Amino acid sequence: MIKKVLTIALLLAIPVLLFSQQYNFKIYNQLEDFNLNQVLALYQDKTGFLWVGSAVGLFRYDSENWLRYDLNEGLPSNEISAIAEDDSSHLWVGTSYGLVRLNLNNVIHPLVDSTLYFHGEEIVYVRFLANRLWVSISDKGLFVGKTGHFETVPIPELKNASVFSMEEDALGNIYATLDNGHIVILDEQGKKKHIIKPPDEKEAFSCVLTGREEEPILASTNGLYRFNPINRQLRPFETGTDQVKNLYIFSLLKDKEGTIWAATDSGIVRIRQKDKEVERINKLNGLPDEMIYSLLIDREQNIWIGTYTAGLVKLAFRNILTYNEDIGLESNVVNSIIETEIGTKLVGTDAGIFKIKELHLQRDPRFRKLDKDVIWVLYKDRQGNIWAGGEYFLSKWDKKKKKLKFYTPTKELFVIFDIMQDRQGKYWFATSSGLFLYRKRKFILQDEFAEHKIKQVLTIEELRDGEILLGTDNGLVRYDGKKFTFIQKEDGLPDRLVHTIHEDKNGRLWLGCDKGLIEVKDDGFWLYGKDDGLHGTIIAQILEDGQGALWLCGDQGLQRFENGKITFLLTRHDGLVGEEFTTQNSSLIDSKGVFWLGGFGGLTVYNPKNTNNSPIAPKIYLKKAAYQRDSSNTFSFIDKKKAIIPFSNNNIIFDFNGIYFRDENELSFLYKLEGVDNGWQRIDRLGEVRYNNLWPGDYHFKVKAMLKHNKVTSEEIEKVFVIEKPFYLTYWFIAALVGLLLFLGLLVIRIRTKRIRRLNKRLEAKIAQRTKELAVTKAFLENIIEHVGSAIIAVDNKNKISTWNKHASRVFGYAKEKMIGNSISVLDDAEDAYAFSELLEEVKKSGEILQLEMQKKNEKGQTLDLVVNATPLYDENDQLFSVSFAMEDFSERNRLIDTVINREKALAGITALNRLLATLSHYFNNSIMAINGMAQLANLDEKYYEKFLRTTETQVTRIQAVLKSLSGLVQQLNLKTRDYVGESNRLFDIEKEIDSFLKTLQK
Repeated sequence: MIKKVLTIALLLAIPVLLFSQQYNFKIYNQLEDFNLNQVLALYQDKTGFLWVGSAVGLFRYDSENWLRYDLNEGLPSNEISAIAEDDSSHLWVGTSYGLVRLNLNNVIHPLVDSTLYFHGEEIVYVRFLANRLWVSISDKGLFVGKTGHFETVPIPELKNASVFSMEEDALGNIYATLDNGHIVILDEQGKKKHIIKPPDEKEAFSCVLTGREEEPILASTNGLYRFNPINRQLRPFETGTDQVKNLYIFSLLKDKEGTIWAATDSGIVRIRQKDKEVERINKLNGLPDEMIYSLLIDREQNIWIGTYTAGLVKLAFRNILTYNEDIGLESNVVNSIIETEIGTKLVGTDAGIFKIKELHLQRDPRFRKLDKDVIWVLYKDRQGNIWAGGEYFLSKWDKKKKKLKFYTPTKELFVIFDIMQDRQGKYWFATSSGLFLYRKRKFILQDEFAEHKIKQVLTIEELRDGEILLGTDNGLVRYDGKKFTFIQKEDGLPDRLVHTIHEDKNGRLWLGCDKGLIEVKDDGFWLYGKDDGLHGTIIAQILEDGQGALWLCGDQGLQRFENGKITFLLTRHDGLVGEEFTTQNSSLIDSKGVFWLGGFGGLTVYNPKNTNNSPIAPKIYLKKAAYQRDSSNTFSFIDKKKAIIPFSNNNIIFDFNGIYFRDENELSFLYKLEGVDNGWQRIDRLGEVRYNNLWPGDYHFKVKAMLKHNKVTSEEIEKVFVIEKPFYLTYWFIAALVGLLLFLGLLVIRIRTKRIRRLNKRLEAKIAQRTKELAVTKAFLENIIEHVGSAIIAVDNKNKISTWNKHASRVFGYAKEKMIGNSISVLDDAEDAYAFSELLEEVKKSGEILQLEMQKKNEKGQTLDLVVNATPLYDENDQLFSVSFAMEDFSERNRLIDTVINREKALAGITALNRLLATLSHYFNNSIMAINGMAQLANLDEKYYEKFLRTTETQVTRIQAVLKSLSGLVQQLNLKTRDYVGESNRLFDIEKEIDSFLKTLQK
């Protein structure tokens, strides 16, 4: 017990570091090649340029470029104390050595007027009120004037005083704050009406804030007062706090929401009159310096802060605070946040748990053991215990026992995603290993989730009727107190993964998933996605504000969802420290309606009540309008209403810039040159726009600035110019040129007419000569065709015979008069191998037929052996108009060749027969000799008689076989024979065959 007490005492003895929330201040102190530290005056002119008076010169800022004025530019001193603009477009600049003015009509680079006013005097304050310029000189009073003529304001209290500020109320009263702490009320002519002295002699008034409908607010070293100009009564301005006391207030301003901003010697004070909330903004909130000399609220409601040592500071998103690694949050990944009590939040990060109380950040000593753990979920149960779950751990801070206890739901590695205690007091744990229920000090894994292919349970929500819904990595699960019902994609659920579940005030159920927002209806589901205006569709968490609007925390910022539409978007460009949200527990709306938004990048605190997020349209101005022939000769026409540009210089250059201070990187531009560009062309800040070699005519160049993300555009500006026509395109030159051309044309026509006539005569003579030659040639060709030794037949496209020469008549026997005009098919026979119609088709396909042998019959029915060549004939248009057949008759020649061949065969047969006869004679002689020999032996001795008979029989059989062979040879040779006398057999008439062969050879 003693050990525990000592441990607690040691923890309490350790000093706790406190960190305040930070605003998104942007600091401008390194401007190109010089430093800007001490800012003494701020002013925004009517065009929108920001003017900064400093100890090192005067600066103009257009949200991209800085323009500097110093002694070299004509200023009498580099110390700028006051800036004001009159009604004639002059900017008056008060310095430590006099007053000068700049002509603002020259937007590109206003020039310093050579006239120096109040030479050598230190100008304390300059203000244009009541149509006149008021100038305060250090210790020398107040002067008023117009058009450069000034007079002293004849009031004794102002004679040797310095005026620090001047304001005009709705009644026309002018409040001049003096260096002695008093306020003099003047009329519009500069006459004294009243003097206001502080209630306490130790107090001093420093400035005044006036409004159109409200009583003036007077700032003193002891706080703020209200002043009634009617009864001239002074009363304290109730703020409910002493934070505005004991401060020196240099300037008071009011924004369009009615919030009062005070520049003081201890930072900035913001006073919300509606809520009576006062906030001190100083170095703890990121302000680089607490001595604030000047303050400006521009047309976009950005707050510009002029510091004494840290330069110029801009606060664009004053409704947004941030916590990140730069101010003590040791991790920029915020996974969970809960409100344990009003004004106190616990924040779970990738580096443990932090506590924020009254906007101050510190480590929570109860959870220091978790400093190195990744916290996924924080949960406060009904007993006031605080559960913390994350990667591989689960813990509970026991409220009664005042100690941190650890639990192990499973022996496997696990991540706790969500925790919920239901109405019966049972604990539910959504983990990476499934769903665990904790009761009777035991963790029970619900096995049926695995049966539905669910590995991770991501979120748990108990509805008003007691039903419990769970979002998983594979659908939605409903628990009615008895059983689980699993709803997955096959059941109509639009997406598989459900990140978050929300029941709104009207009892409607909403699911956040990867594809967008799902509304659960009685008859199914309805998915809202990109087509419905969602910026990014991964919805990690759904919040609901006091008016019933849903706020979607997604992967591309915070979106307000109302009536099925996105009505508001908050992103990094609006001040979010990070626009990707991490889990279903990383954000909340607290009891005051303030949003606490955790994600990648840190924690953002967003108060929609103090928002100035409605985008203001940017402004735009033309920096350059010039024309040129080449890069060495450039002429500006930016000051001309309608420039007339020579055609020789028809290369046009434009350069422009926008004015938008809230986020300078948001600017882009749309431009077009009518008649040249097809619609608006979009560019970022890339420099000049050029148009080369423009044709003569009237041109209108238009350009406007646009904000990239919300598409708000400025008013468009227009530049009109005319490209002159060159002399050769003027009407008189064209008319003269046309007349000259007509004259030359007539002259040329006349000369050409004479020449054509001469040429015609020559041509007529040539044509007559050529006609005669053609007639001769035609007759010659017709004669050749008519008397050529081949049969020539020509047919037209209809297969009609158009040409039939004499040799065709000799070959076929048909007269020419009979064949002309008839179809060539009359020459075909049914038994012909080739029909002329087939030959015509083949010629049309392949082009020609060469040396085709075929047979046709003539008029007498005799067979003709022909060799045919077919040729297509084309006209000048390369169209086939005729086919010509040239045919040679080889019938007589073929018969003669057959005769010669037959005679040669017969002669060869006779030669072979002679050889055969010689052979037969040898066989016959041998047989006869054998028979004769055996006959002689038989005569001598009868015992050989029987052998004689066998020999005779054998030799006769051989002779018969030879004679049979001879008969077959005669038949094969087709030899003609003659009759034996008195016999039917025929003998080969060899004498006749030899005589016929010799006659053939003689022919």
